[in-house]
Amino acid sequence: MSPIDSMYIDLHNVRTPRKQINIFWHCINGDELVSKVFWLWFVLGQGALLGVCLGILIITLMIGFYFDSEILFGFLSPFILGIATCIIIIVCFFLFNFVSLWRCAYNCKKSNLGHAVRFLVLVYISIISMGAFNLISNWPFDG
Repeated sequence: MSPIDSMYIDLHNVRTPRKQINIFWHCINGDELVSKVFWLWFVLGQGALLGVCLGILIITLMIGFYFDSEILFGFLSPFILGIATCIIIIVCFFLFNFVSLWRCAYNCKKSNLGHAVRFLVLVYISIISMGAFNLISNWPFDG
């Protein structure tokens, strides 16, 4: 190695930005801006999720009425499959949402905003878990 050539060693351990095409990986890794994750995935994503799940439920209910309309409550079997599909989609979406918001919380100009985003995630998880606990504990719905 000649004296003109030099070698650079990064001692500061700075992450170099990776070129990723998929926005999902940017969000999961915490490389995306918190404003984009919050407004695009958390707010608008929940509206889109509601529309997709209602569409799935309506289509499966119509399929059930078309094929099993003679049997009493026979139309519910495709509808229950649609409910199970919606539950799986919702759980995956919320896991992606919460992990992305948690990891991207401090990708903003103000650190207080990162604390607020993490607090919002914790409040949202606690509300969902309390609702799920109440639903499971009162499951038979005896009236």
